[in-house]
Amino acid sequence: MRLKLLSLLATFTLVLSLHAQEVGLERPAGEVDCDETLKRCTYIVQNSTAAKLIQKIERILFPGTILTPSEGYLESESLKKIGFWFESDELLTRFKGLVPVLDTFESFNPTSLVQVSIDVFGVTETGLKNLTASLQSVSPATDDSGDFNISTGNGALDLTLKLGTNLLASALGSKNVKRHTKKLTTVTRFVPNMADINFSHTSNIFISPTAGTVKEEKVGLNIGGEVSIERNRNDLIKVEDFSFRYGVLIPGENPDANRVNVLEVGNPEVYLLSGISNLIVSTTTDEVSRNTGWGLLSYERGKDESLSKLMVVLRAEAVSFDSLIDRMRDMRVRDLYGKFTASERQIMSATGPQISEIFENGIETFARFTPAGDRVLGFKLDKKLASLETIDQNVKIEIKTRGMKQKLSLSIQNMMISGLNFDELPRRALDKDLVKFTLKFKTLRNSTIAKKTLWYNPLTNVFIED
Repeated sequence: MRLKLLSLLATFTLVLSLHAQEVGLERPAGEVDCDETLKRCTYIVQNSTAAKLIQKIERILFPGTILTPSEGYLESESLKKIGFWFESDELLTRFKGLVPVLDTFESFNPTSLVQVSIDVFGVTETGLKNLTASLQSVSPATDDSGDFNISTGNGALDLTLKLGTNLLASALGSKNVKRHTKKLTTVTRFVPNMADINFSHTSNIFISPTAGTVKEEKVGLNIGGEVSIERNRNDLIKVEDFSFRYGVLIPGENPDANRVNVLEVGNPEVYLLSGISNLIVSTTTDEVSRNTGWGLLSYERGKDESLSKLMVVLRAEAVSFDSLIDRMRDMRVRDLYGKFTASERQIMSATGPQISEIFENGIETFARFTPAGDRVLGFKLDKKLASLETIDQNVKIEIKTRGMKQKLSLSIQNMMISGLNFDELPRRALDKDLVKFTLKFKTLRNSTIAKKTLWYNPLTNVFIED
């Protein structure tokens, strides 16, 4: 009797397993939804519970530690919903891409991932001309990844290019291009090797293309395709059945006159190379109002020119799961409120230069572009000037330039390990030959420690010695 029961149980388990494989119990991962003004991101868990997914994340990313309020938060908001935020922009971006990867039934982690990044911009006619002019002296990137040939599902294209990511970032960040573009959306996803991208962030709207008819359209972003890493070249990514669709609302004089412009491209096989950006610009020429939501925004108030074209920048890079996690752990330790490790403190001098000397002689400025052309300006303090006497002391910092004023408090070691990023530079500052930054450093009781003047050249994106 016992053997019969065991046999029936085994048969039932086998049938259940086969049925599960047939119907596919694991649901596709969801999408992260963020509100930057509230500093809040949410994710609806598809294949577990919020508590279990958080346990999995904490075991991988934060073993043996907890998040502090200064770093951000990760919490369960309901049975299936998690909420989170990180003060470090880079950590937040990577975390948003990683959460869907971890929302699976499997207990193991993927060994290889593909980081897919897409930036969508609105561009004016002048902006496109200036961008083209800045790239005319440079030949498009040549490599054996194959041409980025695409077929369009809706209209032709003004421009398709492959070129170095750093070169494109510099061109997008130049004042003659920056003032005529606006970034509409950015998507970064980590996709396991041999898996589907399958990203969708859209809204349904109803328009009336002709009198007496109503049509449903989608606005927002859809990306599809299966990614795979070339066997003999880890820097070469193949995307099969690549599809991209971005719909943007074109408001009319009244709601009945609203329209949707769509940039839609696809290719059965696309090759992407690490370090190379693929640029696509649509031929859209519609006038676009200064509306919010899914509509394009024209910020050149008082001028007739509008952000009438869509520009898409596509990048891909192969990364190992372990290196991604190691980098995120390191960012948590060093990239926000970084501190010296215990071993570094053990070999550190007990005394050293006074704080005023550190600010006078130890400021190391940096200026770079992100792949999307955003400027990152700031400074670090020279770690060679560190001593146990000064590194734990907190300082009030005030940074001023015309149109921007920034105040914060950091310790000396924070500024040596993580550095300090300036707030976004006002657009009108890009028209200047030189931008003057005035820095003041004070004790917590407001006694002035030091003052420093920095000069920045927007054209060359470098700081100049005073």
